Amino acid sequence: KITDAFRNISRLDIDAFKSLLFEYSDNLSVFSAPPEVMPLDVLNDDGVEKLIELARSAFACVIIDLPSSIPDWYGKMIVECDELILVSVADVRCAYNARKLLDLLQSEKLPASKCRFVLNKTPKRPDKSWLSHRESFELGIGKKFSHSFGYGGDEITELGNAGLSLKHAHDNNPFKKSVSEFGASYVDRV
Repeated sequence: KITDAFRNISRLDIDAFKSLLFEYSDNLSVFSAPPEVMPLDVLNDDGVEKLIELARSAFACVIIDLPSSIPDWYGKMIVECDELILVSVADVRCAYNARKLLDLLQSEKLPASKCRFVLNKTPKRPDKSWLSHRESFELGIGKKFSHSFGYGGDEITELGNAGLSLKHAHDNNPFKKSVSEFGASYVDRV
């Protein structure tokens, strides 16, 4: 069903869209990617616009997990979104890629101001070296991190590998705590 929907997005109406959602809980539904690998160009600007329109008509808050590559329809997604959250770790490769993305957005006259950076795998007690990496990253992209996700350790990796949601993690897990705080900041705005 999902594969057919991606191949025929223009024919998708709100009822068909809702029938394809996987409900994790009363307040979380997911329109997933197709189970088989499909080329990124299966979507185009019109298809992206249609999916966003359907999601916005069904929900107050829509979160879209974008691919790490930049397909042709990426620009349409940036224009349509309220905010683009880029999750990174404090290393040189991520800083370089973040800078390249910001430069690309500016060269294409897309709103780079919508970009919000979040730092992942923050240690509980960062040492001077780690803090230096973070500071260098922020200088390199010209923006501060708006939020940090604590490092959740093996528990989070195991949950992800098992296909389980974060609600199954222990309440004191630093990653679960920081994601919950981050999510709460959006709930307050919706």
